[in-house]
Amino acid sequence: MTVRVTESIPDRLVLVRSPSATLAAAGSILVGGLLATGLMAVFEIWRGERAGVAFAGVGAMVAVVGSILIAGSAATITVTLDRATDSVRVERRGQFGRSVLVEALSVVEDAVLEESDVDGTPVFRPALRLLGGRMFPLTWGYDSYRVEEKRNAIEAIRGFLSRVNTNDNG
Repeated sequence: MTVRVTESIPDRLVLVRSPSATLAAAGSILVGGLLATGLMAVFEIWRGERAGVAFAGVGAMVAVVGSILIAGSAATITVTLDRATDSVRVERRGQFGRSVLVEALSVVEDAVLEESDVDGTPVFRPALRLLGGRMFPLTWGYDSYRVEEKRNAIEAIRGFLSRVNTNDNG
């Protein structure tokens, strides 16, 4: 996950998370799986084992299907905070369509890094805390990758919110 600020002006902040890590994982699974099964097939042919060659073919198909499924889950997420429209817009675009969530900027209290636990491993996702304590997630799920980038995105949003609050009160 690579998060970058693409626009930062007093009335508007736009952050974009590209799916590069997800696509890299899909590519690694494809290349690694095909390499491993190819070597297995060559070894089995050398040994004269036809059943092993068929098993290697099944392994290759699993690698191809797995990489397609992972690549299909890749999505670009664009978060736009806009004072002029009093809105926070989270747009997710992927292979299987797009979704848009919109909330009023005026009800955003803070940007936070939510933390959860999966089998003893801490996982995180960026979110906005709204008035009344409701959470507005900025990504689909939790993960443990590139936590520092997530923290930097939270800090960029907090900086924008503090400018909004300063301008509203002044």
